[in-house]
Amino acid sequence: MTTLVYNNVVLKNCETLRFEQDLQYDESKTDLLFSRFRIRVGSTLVAVRYPDDGGFGIQTPRGSTVGQRLHDIQARLSQPRKDFWFLTESNPITENGDSGAIDQPLIIATGEPYSYEYSESSVDDRSRVDAEKTVRQLQPNPLDFSHVSDYSTERYGPFNTPFPADQVVDSDNGPKPKDINCTAIFGGRSIRVEFEIEVCRHYCDPDRAGDPYPPTEPWIEARDDDEDTKGENEAEDGFRIPPSKNIFSNRWYLTETKDANFVTTKTIQGTLRVATKETLPHLQRFLVVPPLLDGYQRTEQTFADDPSGLVLKYRISDRERHAAPPAPAVDWNGTYTETASKMGIYQISHLDVTLIGPPSVDKIDLIGAAGRVLNSRMKNLQKDPADTSQDYSVKLLDMAVIESLDQPMVTLRVTVQHVGLDATYFNLRLGQISKPLNSGDDEENSDGDEDAQSIDGYYPDRWPAPLPYDSETPAGLFSCYLQDPCSVWHSPTMRIEGEDLPNPGGEYEARDLTDETGSPTYPTPSEEDDVPRPGSVSRSKNKLDRDIRHVSSDQLFPEQDKKIISPEQFAGCPYTYWKLKSEYQISTGRAALPLAAVRSPEYAELPHNGPTSKIIKLHENTCKRLFWIEATRVGKPPQFPSPKDTMLDMNGATEYLMDWKIGFANPTLGPDGSTREYTIAAEYVYALDRAPANSELFRIPVSPIDFTPNDPRSISGTDLFRDDLVEWRFNVVPSPPPTPSP
Repeated sequence: MTTLVYNNVVLKNCETLRFEQDLQYDESKTDLLFSRFRIRVGSTLVAVRYPDDGGFGIQTPRGSTVGQRLHDIQARLSQPRKDFWFLTESNPITENGDSGAIDQPLIIATGEPYSYEYSESSVDDRSRVDAEKTVRQLQPNPLDFSHVSDYSTERYGPFNTPFPADQVVDSDNGPKPKDINCTAIFGGRSIRVEFEIEVCRHYCDPDRAGDPYPPTEPWIEARDDDEDTKGENEAEDGFRIPPSKNIFSNRWYLTETKDANFVTTKTIQGTLRVATKETLPHLQRFLVVPPLLDGYQRTEQTFADDPSGLVLKYRISDRERHAAPPAPAVDWNGTYTETASKMGIYQISHLDVTLIGPPSVDKIDLIGAAGRVLNSRMKNLQKDPADTSQDYSVKLLDMAVIESLDQPMVTLRVTVQHVGLDATYFNLRLGQISKPLNSGDDEENSDGDEDAQSIDGYYPDRWPAPLPYDSETPAGLFSCYLQDPCSVWHSPTMRIEGEDLPNPGGEYEARDLTDETGSPTYPTPSEEDDVPRPGSVSRSKNKLDRDIRHVSSDQLFPEQDKKIISPEQFAGCPYTYWKLKSEYQISTGRAALPLAAVRSPEYAELPHNGPTSKIIKLHENTCKRLFWIEATRVGKPPQFPSPKDTMLDMNGATEYLMDWKIGFANPTLGPDGSTREYTIAAEYVYALDRAPANSELFRIPVSPIDFTPNDPRSISGTDLFRDDLVEWRFNVVPSPPPTPSP
């Protein structure tokens, strides 16, 4: 058989009305994300239960009567993101549906892969709530707790061994119930329920040989956990991204522009899709940040999620720049000026450089970096004491260090005068203008030693940029959590100090479900019901849903179930449809005999001035009663009343069987692939030895599963017929038509 289990509601003997699998691609219609299943089933909720019915139809955790259980169904099946199983009966050896058949899982999904335990503590006189997250365990078949049957499939197993719930998380914040319909209600004893749900799962090819690195990025190598990376370049080490099964897709595209100055700007835009809401998209930024090319500055990094919490959209722009600033600056600007008078007698050098650092940078480090720029550009600011030449000297005219108070920025301005008659030094300084700042890797003095005035670790074509692992963000603090209308928490994370967290919806004192008279009691919410505080604490065992109360039917309806007639024919194979009709056909014995007189054709259009037929009564009233019944039963043919030759009605009249007929519809195959559903109709025609008077009793049919001893089986004619309704109310006797002129 087919069984659907959702949020502890078991729908057995399901008729699968819809089963669709739609492949969901990303917004570019390129990468497959997951499969979207739309499943609609129909099952029957019955009130009459038997020990040997195998748990037919819909099983609910709460309620005894149809009304109580329907309330439970409506509440449970309307909640999203609960545990879902879709089981189908199969036999892994014979597939013949015999006694060895078992329910194997076809689809399993959940929206709650983790359970949380909350604890409240105090830190520095401030209260806080800590949550401990653990992975929940699910079984391939939730209806078999003994683990004796082998439910092994390529996805689940072996046997009924529990597995981590995070392996079957719904891929679109589901499962999501879509529709709950009661298509038919049979006398308050059974209800036909149709339920539709949407489940999203992603499945991988079991024959997948491996998962190599992308062929477009051959420089990415797997890193051994024991590998020593201290001596490696930090930028190269940052590109070693570990694989993740929590990502469905990361699709991007590149836009490249070149302006009038031949400056190129490269912009990468893309969309990252994560598997679950638990995988915060903003915390996966390291997967989307590309490496920065030499000679480019990263000018923009934009990250945005969407309301579903499953998507990260990003935009990263890199612009071509001439030279990078020295560390720790991230941007800079400046000028270097050489001024000389005629014949080079008066020589002035001026440096104006502004360095901009990242937020919270130490500005002393920026001043030090500016000083290194000064030493690299202006050589020999301090004369060597061993140099006794009088032809050349340097004189400091002025120097200024400017700090921006509201920005991480400092400016250094230096003006010096070079004293000497030789223009050779001036020409040497002019030659430095076309060169980048000195690099410690390639600048050496004549003795082969590193130039003391070089900038250590400076590369003119390498701009600073956040490495993938440096893209961490506090965005998780502002992540919108999944909500439901029954919760009282719908605000960002915050805390009201000095107050305890209440249970959602309020607290109820421990109590009995009924009072001393057997009547149901109803809880009274405490004052904390009206105190909306953020937080999350599991409900206490005494917490009751006001719309779903489990009250014993023996207490709420002490006599109802005892009146139900439960003959053996209804046990085991339930009826899902009954329709009955009793019809009386009464003949008054009158006959209309036409008169032989015929008028002339010229008077054919005129009214007659007398009767044209004679109404005579040939015999007393006669009566036939037609009884028609149609029934549907699962597992066995429905049973009908035997066509008895005579019966006695409530008025003392004898009913004689005149004829009867029975019709069979094609038995349909049930959802389990072996059980048949039978629909049969029968009609009985009885003749009464006397017709009932208008004031006597008339039989009415009652379904066997609805019958109780106090139900009426007939209706009195005095309650049916009246003389003051419609035309009978006026009792108009037609006047004779006028006599036509000859």
